Amino acid sequence: MPYEGSLKINGVELKSLDQHSWRQAISWVGQNPLLLHGTILDNVTLGNPEVSEARVNDALLASFSAEFVEKHGLNYQITDRSGGLSVGQAQRLALARAMVQDGQFWLLDEPTAS
Repeated sequence: MPYEGSLKINGVELKSLDQHSWRQAISWVGQNPLLLHGTILDNVTLGNPEVSEARVNDALLASFSAEFVEKHGLNYQITDRSGGLSVGQAQRLALARAMVQDGQFWLLDEPTAS
């Protein structure tokens, strides 16, 4: 990763970390999350069939997404630019996705601004 100076994570220089392992440890949620063209379930699990229904439901409850997901259903199709969902709903789904990913390090860029 190109940068100057020093950036340490838990005392370890970022340049010396294995990038694949580092990416596996990060859960990132931005102010304008990018949702995939697919279902709500696809977006929360990133298509990982090993994520249990209970884990998805727990993440939806914890991210305050359950109410609107119950209205639309897990198979609701999300189109380009989170079509059919408000920015706040997209942010909550991105939070649920981060919870399911279970990263050890979270990067949050105003994920609840809307």
